[in-house]
Order: sequence, then structure tokens, then C-alpha cells
Amino acid sequence: MVTLRCLAPDRGPSNMRACGPGLSALLLLLGGVAIRGASGPVAASALRLLELKVPEKAELNDNLTLECTFDLGSSGAHLYCVKWYKDGHEFFRFTPDDSPPFKLFPVDGVTVDKERLSMTSVGLKRLGWDSSGSYRCEVSTEAPNFETVVKSAEMAVIALPKDDPIVEGFQTTYSVGDTVSGNCTSSKSNPASSLLWFINGQQVDRFSLAYYSPWADDLGLLTTRLGLHFRVEASHFKDSPASSSNPGAKRMLELRCRSTFRGRPRHRVVRAILYAPPSLEDQRPAKHEGVRGAAPPGSSRTQGTIFFAVMAVSILIGRTLLIDLSGWLFSLHMNNS
Repeated sequence: MVTLRCLAPDRGPSNMRACGPGLSALLLLLGGVAIRGASGPVAASALRLLELKVPEKAELNDNLTLECTFDLGSSGAHLYCVKWYKDGHEFFRFTPDDSPPFKLFPVDGVTVDKERLSMTSVGLKRLGWDSSGSYRCEVSTEAPNFETVVKSAEMAVIALPKDDPIVEGFQTTYSVGDTVSGNCTSSKSNPASSLLWFINGQQVDRFSLAYYSPWADDLGLLTTRLGLHFRVEASHFKDSPASSSNPGAKRMLELRCRSTFRGRPRHRVVRAILYAPPSLEDQRPAKHEGVRGAAPPGSSRTQGTIFFAVMAVSILIGRTLLIDLSGWLFSLHMNNS
């Protein structure tokens, strides 16, 4: 082992100290320049790992190829082997001097496709949940250099939602004072999707939501559900122009459920359009015009007037009938006499 020492000019040769890494590197660089000037190029380039291709996310049951490209350099070094690891456990090795050059090792979550093997790549098939983990490529050369380069990357196995969320439990018409109650259920995925409710474009606060715990099926796919429950107010209905298909839809209540998966731009949106009934305006107090002090039709004052009129007519008719009956009885009596 060679130790470079620095001479402190102000303290004399008796005060020697070890050089720091920065100065050591400078001295080596200067030495290399001197050697190259005297006898040609310095040492050849070394082994380099150029690129490791491991997808960050892969779908359940998919097949894929892991790639590890490298450069042995210009020193003429001979490749010893290329090794692949998952979570620290070796599952594939390529040794060019062996026959056959490929060797497989059993590791949980790794199913190697024997038809897709090479010096720089290895194929995996039928990915499962246990295929998630850290994958590492290790490249080594033989004597005289005995160099090794290593690089690793993480991969997560996921299951994307296949369909839009399902919205159920809602009616097609509501009136002020009615209760809106329903659910939004996501499509199966892993990890679970997140759900949000919007009323007329505004996100619903937590006081109007009903939360449910996600549940898994036999394959480990998760389903989430979010309930919505609130009392309808007049402010929930927004003006909407009538159309040929909906001539009576003057005001509208719009509910929207959004499903988001791992922050990806794949948003699942469903809108349930709820129309206010035509009688919504009739629920407001009616305004009546006419003579000041006159009671509107159907009021108690009008009903009392009609009652007394009917009673008067009934009394008049009764008196008339009584007079006629009395006259008829008198005439009958006289005839009998």
C-alpha cells in the first residue's frame, strides 16, 4: 500500500502529513498525464453497466422482459457471468464458458420464460402479487481485472380497474325536502381505487358521506364503496335549458362520482342527472291580484260566504214548501166538512 504524503513548505521536511483525497486524485491525474506523454494512452476503459430496464409497475398475470445492458470496456476483459436477483435471492445466471450457459434458481414470485433468455435479458411470465420487489443485475469480469458492477430497481404488480364505477340507489326526480341517498362502487383493482362525490361540480364534504371498508375477492382484487346522503335544498337545483328530449327539465341536480387509481390520469366518471319535478315552482306561495281586501279563491272567507248563501236558499225553499203544504191541508179540511 502506497501512502502519498504532503510536504508543508512552512514547517520543513520533518512535518509530513497524509494527503486528502482531493490532492491524491490530483497527483494521480498529473502522473497519468506524464505517463501518457511518455508512452501513449493510459489504462483502457473499465466495465460499465449502461442501463437496467425494470418496469416500475406491471399488471397482474402479465409477461415482461428485464434488460441489463453493459460495456466490458476496451481493456479486453472477459465476461465471467451475469446474475439476476429478486429481493436478494438469485434466480438466473448467465455464464458464457458453461454449457449450457443458462442456470435457473427457484425464487418465490419469479417464473422465468426459458424461451426468452439471453446474456443481457431475462423473460418473466404470469406475474403474481409476490412478483413485486427489488430486482438486481450484477455483471462480473474475469482476471486480471475482476470487476463487478451492480444496479437494482423496484417493481410493483398492480391490477387496473376495468370499468367505470357503478352509481345506484338514486331517483330520477327530487323535490325540496326529499332525501338523496345512494352509493358509488368502484371497479375491482389492486391497490384499491379512491372515490369522491361531487354535487353540481362541487366536492361533497365528509358530513354527507358514508364510508365503507374495501373488500377483496379470491384473487386479491379490491372493491371500494362511498355512500352519499343529504337533504335536498332549493339551492341544489341549477337552471338548465329545456330540450326536445327533456321539455320539462327546467332545473337540474347533477351528481358525479370520480374514481382515481394510484394518481394516474385514468379517472372514472359517472353522472346521475336528477330533474326537479315540474311542480317545484308550485311549492312557493301563490300571488293573487284583484280588489284590495278580496280573499283569494279557496280561502276560508270565501268558503264561509258560500256556506251562508246555501243556508239562506235552503231556508227560503223550506218556508215556501211549508206554506204550500199548509194551504193544501186547509183545502182538504174544508172539502171534508
